[in-house]
Amino acid sequence: QAGARVTPEAPHLYVVDEDTATERTMADETAERIVLGMAMSSARAVEDASDILGGRDFYQSKHAVIWGAIIALWANNEPTSPTAVGRALEEAGDLARAGGAPYLFGCVELVPTAAGTAGYYARIVRDWAKRRAVAESGMRILQQAKNLTIPVDQVVDGAQREIHQATVGMEQASVSSVGDLIDGELDHLQALAAGEVPRGLSTGIGILDDLIGGWQPGQLVIPAGRPGMGKSVAGIGFARAAARRGV
Repeated sequence: QAGARVTPEAPHLYVVDEDTATERTMADETAERIVLGMAMSSARAVEDASDILGGRDFYQSKHAVIWGAIIALWANNEPTSPTAVGRALEEAGDLARAGGAPYLFGCVELVPTAAGTAGYYARIVRDWAKRRAVAESGMRILQQAKNLTIPVDQVVDGAQREIHQATVGMEQASVSSVGDLIDGELDHLQALAAGEVPRGLSTGIGILDDLIGGWQPGQLVIPAGRPGMGKSVAGIGFARAAARRGV
């Protein structure tokens, strides 16, 4: 049998084998170091790994610090070599927290000769991060379930939120350029003007329907404006118009 517990020394969980009383961290620290080493060897590796990983996915806090420095350099089109990363960390006062310059070069030296892609090792790190999140959520759910001062409906709602955050809430968002988004929206508006897009659910405001074609399936529409400009009133109007059409 196996269980899990949090130690005072680390905020993350350990897998505990109850038969042998041995502990194994819920992480692959070698994979974490290889990801960092590859990222400090190739800008392409940073791009591949950044599509999968975030700083919070690293088990070791110093790895998260190193990753943050790498991403900052890469985003500014600057080198991500161990020397450059070490300098950035030193300027931020974080070099000691990150294990020092020898640790950075050690990560690069740890990269296997037949390393494969950074994405492969990044997925290993990401997998363990998800497992930790689920295990930690399970422990919080268990604690709430045993607390009779919490109404059972709140326990159920809390459990659903915990699992959602541990799974869907951890998914990495994809990145799109503003130019791509604008081009797509302009194409959509031109198709609306030409009558090539079927009308969606009416907003209740004819002029607005002419501009946006009504509400389309799958859309997320966020009214924007300063306080007191009527966003809430408009939202109620949209809901009333939808209700009149049986939605």
